Amino acid sequence: MVYILSDCDLRLSRSQLVGAFSGEITDFADLGCASQTLEVVHRQDASGSTANVTATLAALSDRWRQQVGSGRQVPWPVGLPAKGASELVALVRERPGRISYVKSAYLPGRPGCVRAAGLRAPAGQGAATGPAGGGSAATLISQGAMAYLNVTGPTPN
Repeated sequence: MVYILSDCDLRLSRSQLVGAFSGEITDFADLGCASQTLEVVHRQDASGSTANVTATLAALSDRWRQQVGSGRQVPWPVGLPAKGASELVALVRERPGRISYVKSAYLPGRPGCVRAAGLRAPAGQGAATGPAGGGSAATLISQGAMAYLNVTGPTPN
């Protein structure tokens, strides 16, 4: 996941992650940040990143699995479509409050340009952050530093 929102140290729970991408959460205030409309940006073309993220969302939510499913291309319930990772990143950077996902290889590696964020562990303790070895690891960005989250697979952490 990628986002741009200054003064927001985003630490998502699993239900918040699903809620954001399903359209149930529409304001960053519901994620513990200052009030800002949340807008999802998703890939309109088929992609491996989409397959990994939707597999995670399906593993976290029976409703997501039944209504949206998982795969390289899915019927997103909400959001602004982007063609390719480059356009997706450009759309997220264009306006604060947008949230999305992208393969880590498409993100800039400039030190200090983005801020770290995290996904809370199942019991709510800490955040599962750290290098995920590239691939389609979910990534959250804000103004500050970069973090890679391992949120793929049947038991995402």
